[in-house]
Amino acid sequence: MEYNDGLESEVQKTAIVTSSGIRYSPFFPRIEDIKIKDIARSLSFQCRYAGHVRRFYSVAEHSIYVSHLVPKKFALEGLLHDACEAYCQDLAAPVKKFLKDYSDLEQRNDMAIRVRFGLPPSVSHEVHVADQLLGQYERTTLTEHHNDDEYRFKDAMVKLSQYAREYRGGESVHIPNLWSEETLERLSNVEDTFLERFFQLTANIRMEAWNEQSI
Repeated sequence: MEYNDGLESEVQKTAIVTSSGIRYSPFFPRIEDIKIKDIARSLSFQCRYAGHVRRFYSVAEHSIYVSHLVPKKFALEGLLHDACEAYCQDLAAPVKKFLKDYSDLEQRNDMAIRVRFGLPPSVSHEVHVADQLLGQYERTTLTEHHNDDEYRFKDAMVKLSQYAREYRGGESVHIPNLWSEETLERLSNVEDTFLERFFQLTANIRMEAWNEQSI
């Protein structure tokens, strides 16, 4: 997408420089500037819950789990449901509610990412519900306030199991132990794990623009 000189000047003034060296404006997102490696790098360095957790827990790690929790046809959307935060930054949910301009900016970039990767135009119900339930589970295991609340933990596990029955036709889901040595070792480089999951999910997609360099 080409801009006229006046708009190009505004784009440059509002641009961030991504890890791949692209000048990207969250205010004027260009689909061709959205790169999966930039998304993976940024999300892997952003900690959820404003950092108020008992171990570093990135947006990328959360996104990987959502992609495994949802039915398979929603897996790519699950992986990328928070991808706009690579360009807008993750904010605590209570803060977002009071920042209308931020919400508009987030939606603008989310839409561009959805077009870029062929996702539905708005978040699917299955992804939204999985995201919310996983968040409840995360809070019971990762935050100090909820850590010893056995009732909350059991309630979160029950709801995740119910999700599996309702949305996955009874197919079981693997609910990760967020403290196991296996989990911590496997996700020691969460950026690579995120990219591996992306390429696994897109292996059979044939789009003319999709090659190793363009994405």
